[in-house]
Amino acid sequence: MKIVLFAMNGSYSQTGLAVRCLRAALEREGFSPVIVEANLRDRRDEVLQRLYRERADVYGFSCYIWNITEMLSLCEDLSALLPRATMIFGGPEVSFETDRFDGMRFIHHIICGEGERALVSLCRALERGETPARILHGEAAPMDGGILYRDGDYAAGDMLYYESSRGCPYSCAYCLSSVEQGIRAKSVEQTLTELLEFERLEKSIKVIKFVDRTFNFDVGRANAIWEALADARYTKNYHFEICASLLNEDSFRVLSRLPQGKVQLEIG
Repeated sequence: MKIVLFAMNGSYSQTGLAVRCLRAALEREGFSPVIVEANLRDRRDEVLQRLYRERADVYGFSCYIWNITEMLSLCEDLSALLPRATMIFGGPEVSFETDRFDGMRFIHHIICGEGERALVSLCRALERGETPARILHGEAAPMDGGILYRDGDYAAGDMLYYESSRGCPYSCAYCLSSVEQGIRAKSVEQTLTELLEFERLEKSIKVIKFVDRTFNFDVGRANAIWEALADARYTKNYHFEICASLLNEDSFRVLSRLPQGKVQLEIG
């Protein structure tokens, strides 16, 4: 069974981390998924042709607020061209209001929440010829080790993404993260070891952006990672989303000693 994981990024500098998490989960179970990536500036007909040429049995669409319109349009046309293919939607833009897609029968399945285990189970069921429910709810899965990027499956650009934690310690009413409970994080040692994997990639990348919702939720952990990044082995610029009120005196001491440009902080 051929599986395509499709990411529609916002710009040329972006890559899809979610599809790489899903690829790793599927490969552990013996599948060989193909990643197709495009961005909003690509010609729509060329993107559709790329997807059609794969002639896959299953297409997984990674949906966000910035690409949902394009994803719906592409999926509808692709389903008409490949009526026997199974179309699966997942991601934050389809996880919380699934009833808005009720009349869109070209979407065969919707995975809500974390997708690794749910997608594997769904593909196994499809492989057996079963007809799973249209709406499936994912469950928390261990985060994969490593950086999930491979030479040859990303374009040389300014930025790649890295995940050192999942979940959020807060329950802000305006944020989709408030529906999740708890937080899981990689250790300081694992995080630093994995960041060195970016140094071994063939194509030069300038910025490593942490997708953690609040990187410094554990201020001691954050300070230890920042302090270690002063090591000359870490040559990239590292971007973090943080909560300013959690910074302590050690945070300012550590950050002040880092080389200029080594760390970017997005505060909000």
